Amino acid sequence: VELPEHPEVAEAIARQSPIVVQRRALAPGSRLTLGRPARRTSILVAPILVGDEPRGVLYIRKERSRAEYSRQELAFCPLLAPAEARAVGHAERYAEMEEAASRDPLTGLRNLRAFHQRLDMEVARSERESRPLSLLMLDIDYLKRVKGKLRSYKECKRAGDYWKKALSGKTLRQVLPGDIE
Repeated sequence: VELPEHPEVAEAIARQSPIVVQRRALAPGSRLTLGRPARRTSILVAPILVGDEPRGVLYIRKERSRAEYSRQELAFCPLLAPAEARAVGHAERYAEMEEAASRDPLTGLRNLRAFHQRLDMEVARSERESRPLSLLMLDIDYLKRVKGKLRSYKECKRAGDYWKKALSGKTLRQVLPGDIE
């Protein structure tokens, strides 16, 4: 939504509370661009806030000869917007958890389950669109030799983690925006 074109939305977000805007009909006999007679319009705008951050608005518009909102409608709006905000917050947290569960915490690369899900989707898309699909797999040669020269499990683990993180970071920097990492 372009806020300059909808000042009521900008105002509701700035106030962080619902607002009602009454717009009077145009002069008698005037017409809107769609060829309908002009009517009174009431707009009810309630911000959907997750914490103090706006995530959207509840925007209800009435066009009738009697366009005022009833007390029940006005009382319902402050109940509905917070319920929507909770749903949006839950959806955002779910998406974050799903993303975290699909990545290796050390390297940031997709884990095996996420890799296979995405591979299945990409193979199906490639077949459906009759387009080629490329797959790059890397193997770290001689990592066992490096680990074998170290004395303790802790040193081996640290060295392995270092090289996996360094190589995955270098690889991810080479991925283009349209590529899959």
